[in-house]
Amino acid sequence: MLVEFRVKNFRSFKEEQVLSLVATEDTTLEDNKFPSLIEKPPFLLRSAVIYGANASGKSNVIKAIDCMHRLIITSALEAKPPLDIQPFRLDQESLSSPITFEMTFILDRIRYQYNFSFTCNLVSKKK
Repeated sequence: MLVEFRVKNFRSFKEEQVLSLVATEDTTLEDNKFPSLIEKPPFLLRSAVIYGANASGKSNVIKAIDCMHRLIITSALEAKPPLDIQPFRLDQESLSSPITFEMTFILDRIRYQYNFSFTCNLVSKKK
């Protein structure tokens, strides 16, 4: 189950953006919460909605998750420099900075945090 997804310097996202499915202390919509079966976080959301104005980045969240997935699944087989990357393009510094993806998830009651950064020539584990 997904706990959190983070992305930085990808398409329309210059600064780090976070999609978190950790429930707040709010008591409305209690049916949308469930225990995570590990100590922290205690409750996660069953569903979430991404909403905003046109061209505000909603589709880019999905594209970022898809890009991370494709790089993980195909990296050993197909990913050869230069990678087809799409950094934030509105300033020169971002064009040469790495794209960063991070996903936190729970599988078999164990919490995992998987992250990496990459440019067109280099993939590295985030420290």
